[in-house]
Amino acid sequence: MGASADGGADQNRLGCTAYPSESGLLRALNLACASFTACALCYSATAAIPEGCVTGEAAGKSQAYLAGLAAFAAGRVDESYVRLKGAYVACPGNIPYRNDYLVAAAISGHAPEALDIAAGLRAESLPTYVLEALGLAARDNHQPELALHYYDTILGAHPDVGARVGRDLALIDLGDPKGARTDLLALKQLGPGRVDVEEALALADEAVGDDIGALAATEVLLTLDPRHVAGLKLRYRVVARRRASPRCRLDAAAVARPPRIGQRVARPAGLRFSMGTR
Repeated sequence: MGASADGGADQNRLGCTAYPSESGLLRALNLACASFTACALCYSATAAIPEGCVTGEAAGKSQAYLAGLAAFAAGRVDESYVRLKGAYVACPGNIPYRNDYLVAAAISGHAPEALDIAAGLRAESLPTYVLEALGLAARDNHQPELALHYYDTILGAHPDVGARVGRDLALIDLGDPKGARTDLLALKQLGPGRVDVEEALALADEAVGDDIGALAATEVLLTLDPRHVAGLKLRYRVVARRRASPRCRLDAAAVARPPRIGQRVARPAGLRFSMGTR
């Protein structure tokens, strides 16, 4: 299960908590789930254990799965990808392994890999958190139409603010920032104070050429999360552009230095996580 549309945390049937993206941390799973072992992690007692997942090497691989979940929760997405991929390759019939591997692949920069596997799956059969990750992967892979397909699959089943944000980001990629902005402003009215909404709104404002609006949305975003990587990048980009414009001079004190930014954004907009939970 993902987070509820109003931004609160949901509980799945095993009591594992799924946190919304605006929580500011990669608290994607309740580590209490780690007490479940082998391929039965977060399965019901009657669920079938896939062939080849109960003996020697496969049992060891399940530890790789648990380690992959822990690495993801700690923000070590590259390590998580390697471990979860290994667990899935050793146990390809395990659907939770596959789902969480797809998410880790999408987040760690292996979008084509995730999309290739997902191409053979019915989107309607996938959990929301996997569909959101695939939407992100499609956007990263410059396939906004495919991203819309994944987000629309979610929204066709139930309301979901995160999916709407992801869909609006895909609209920006498709060249419709005005349409995205209209929807994002409506989302902001419904539930102010969401990091993902403010980030997407800033990007939409920038795309329509409204630098003042983009800066305003970015300041709200950085008030909510002062270390938000994408927000820091966007603020510097907009301020630098306006400073260079002969039509506009900003106070020098308002021009921030480029932030020291890591290689990868840990929490992409429009995506929540429920890895390790069913």
